Amino acid sequence: GARRSPARRLVLGWFLLCAAIHGVLEGYFSLRHRTLPADTGLLADVWKEYAKADSRYMTSDDFTVAMETVTALAWGPLSFLTFLALLRQHPARFVLQLVVSLGQLYGDVLYFATAARAGWAHSD
Repeated sequence: GARRSPARRLVLGWFLLCAAIHGVLEGYFSLRHRTLPADTGLLADVWKEYAKADSRYMTSDDFTVAMETVTALAWGPLSFLTFLALLRQHPARFVLQLVVSLGQLYGDVLYFATAARAGWAHSD
């Protein structure tokens, strides 16, 4: 039935993936942004590769650090909470999906707006 539909699985997978990316990858950046250029390891290499397209990630840019920290601390845990609410079909799942999705969208808009205002100076 609806409990095992491909659409439901996709949404569950999406919020679980978001929780992992926000918590692990962006959490790493939030904690290690100052030492990232000298760091070694998989997560450091991921960010160094990303920084080839946006150099703000190698310079501890204030906006980028703030945005990634909010993402890691707020959207990561809330994405996991949304995953659990969806899994259990809790009534709060709808509000949680809305809050997390709008929060992520707002972060994306600010990310691209700040890059555009800077004339894409940090972009490859």
